[in-house]
Amino acid sequence: MLSSIFSIPTRRARIDFGATFGDIDGLFYERGLRSAPLAQDLAIARGRLGITMATKSFEGERVARAIISHTSAAPLYEGLTVIAHPRPELDAPLLIAEVSVTPAGVTRAFLDACGSTAGEFDALFRKPLSQTLDAAVASAVRRKRVPEWVDRISSGAGARLAANPGRGHVIAYALLRYCERWFEGLEAAGAASDPSANAAATRAACDTFRTHGRGARRMSRAFGEELAARWAGLVWNV
Repeated sequence: MLSSIFSIPTRRARIDFGATFGDIDGLFYERGLRSAPLAQDLAIARGRLGITMATKSFEGERVARAIISHTSAAPLYEGLTVIAHPRPELDAPLLIAEVSVTPAGVTRAFLDACGSTAGEFDALFRKPLSQTLDAAVASAVRRKRVPEWVDRISSGAGARLAANPGRGHVIAYALLRYCERWFEGLEAAGAASDPSANAAATRAACDTFRTHGRGARRMSRAFGEELAARWAGLVWNV
């Protein structure tokens, strides 16, 4: 992870991305994941105007690949991305989470579980993940629907969140709980009756985010097209 020294926006927001990175990293190890090899220039990427990005890659018996990336453009921006791909042999969705802070100290997040909704999806994923979002809203966090382009691949257990300055720690906690509950669902998920259908659903979700998400454009501007393409290949299993 990058330095945990607070930037002006993160001080305003009251969120520590270094500590949050460490919490997610620890959760992955607790859930049986192990570190996976990663090229050094992807592990620590240095881009234009002092932008830096630290990335870790993981794998496990039930997770084909999981990624945590911490991006910093001090003193104006920080963000964290968490992506986890379940193995298609299990009835489980793709986990996608992004949290960032604006220069004004507003914390924004996108959390969802996209792709396969086979098996006991409602009980294992939709209900507990939705309850996590409800708890965040109860702590003075605003919630909006996912973007229209996400609708066709969303599980119905996702949302965009926003917290005023001073409330960023609430979203950081919601992110950790969302990831915990996704792992709880994954550990209880049964064997898929149609792994190829699960793989196709995950691929459709990945393709949608690569095509419509803003991450690819931001990456290209910050780190150049070549590294951005390699990072996208890592994150979206291209």
